[in-house]
Amino acid sequence: MRKYALLSGLLLVASLVHAQSDFFIKVGAGLSIPYGKFEDAETQDLAKLVRTGPNIGLTIGHDFGRHWGLALTGAVWQHAVRNERMTEYLKEQYLPAAYQPYVKSLGTSSNNFRFVTGYLSPYYAFYLGERLRVDIRLNGGIMYMQFPVIRGDGTATSPLDGKDYPLSVVTAESSAASFTYGAGGSLTYHVTGAFRVFADVDGLRSHPKFDDISVKGSLGPVTLDTVRPGFTQTAGTLSIRFGAGFFF
Repeated sequence: MRKYALLSGLLLVASLVHAQSDFFIKVGAGLSIPYGKFEDAETQDLAKLVRTGPNIGLTIGHDFGRHWGLALTGAVWQHAVRNERMTEYLKEQYLPAAYQPYVKSLGTSSNNFRFVTGYLSPYYAFYLGERLRVDIRLNGGIMYMQFPVIRGDGTATSPLDGKDYPLSVVTAESSAASFTYGAGGSLTYHVTGAFRVFADVDGLRSHPKFDDISVKGSLGPVTLDTVRPGFTQTAGTLSIRFGAGFFF
């Protein structure tokens, strides 16, 4: 699927380069605000577990007329984890139920959640005076999500001898890709005939399905080797980017 998406993108770029009417390229950076559920309706909101993160994007587009066009956007962003919330999630979802009553302390650390996406956007453009342009678009493409390693360390009482031991739980890294969809808009200011600055807002939503995630841990001399069953993530972000572009 990724090969087909890449081929489609290359064909689009080639067609834009040889087109006779307006072609543009723009680069921007900003923030991505997470929304949706972390796994499903029974777990915590995504925004409670990860923080707003940085976002960069590159857009290549072509105006087929004064009001209609098509754009291809590639974007990358990441979200840092709220460790205090992730501790609760790790305990509830990855620690075996038999261990939970014996936990005395548990702290969590994790890498960032990372996203890469590419999407096509047909758009409608209209003008507010001579220099301001507004684009309204629909988005559809592919989103790749990296689910990071999550590590928990603390202490727990062993049910075998009643003594306290170090507790360690580590999940495996996982990744998935799926269709993404949404809508967005742009406000563009014509600085000169070719050079313009812009503000983009894009809402994207995706449902990547992750395979089983292995979980390894230990409670003193007792080792843990189990599996977190596969799940479907509802990953949503609202991305805001500011940048500059050239129209040819």
